[in-house]
Amino acid sequence: MAVMNGQGINIKDKNDNKDLVGYITFNPAKIISVTGSFIKGKGCAVETSDINPDIKKDQSYTRNRWSLGSVLKTKPLNLRAEYLAGKDGDVKSEGFYATTNYHACKNFDIILSYDYLNKNKDMDYKQQNYVAGIQYWFYPKCRLQAQYTYCDNKKGENYNRIQTQIQVRF
Repeated sequence: MAVMNGQGINIKDKNDNKDLVGYITFNPAKIISVTGSFIKGKGCAVETSDINPDIKKDQSYTRNRWSLGSVLKTKPLNLRAEYLAGKDGDVKSEGFYATTNYHACKNFDIILSYDYLNKNKDMDYKQQNYVAGIQYWFYPKCRLQAQYTYCDNKKGENYNRIQTQIQVRF
C-alpha cells in the first residue's frame, strides 16, 4: 500500500491530491501466483483527449483503476493473464491480455499472445492484437526475438506488423 502524488516520470505535479495505491501477490502453489492491484485518486489531464473529451487540459478528474492477474510457470510452458478496468471521470475502460511462452527446445521459445483494450466502453473504442513470435537465446540472458502482430482496430485501420529485437543483459 502507498499514498502517492505526481503526474508520472519527469512531469511536474499539477494538483495537490494524493492517490491510494495497492498491490498484492498470493502464491497458492509453487507454480501459480495471483495478483491484484488498484489506484484510487485524482489525476490531472496533460491534454484534452478524443477518448475522454469531457476532461479538458489541466483539469483534475477522478481516476479509479484495478486489475487481477495470474501466472502459471511450468518447465516447458509459462502462461500470464491479466484483466484490468478503470473509470476516469465518467469514462469506463477495460482490458485483458494472455501471453504464453512455450520452451520448444534448448534455446528456442514460441510466444503466443492476445490483448484487448477498450479505452472508452461507451464509444466502443476497442483494439485487439494477435501476436505470434519466436525467441532464440544465443547466450545466457541474451536473445533474438521476432514477432508478427495483427491489430484489429475498431476505430481506425487494421494493420500487420513484423518486429525484431536483440536483447542483451549484463
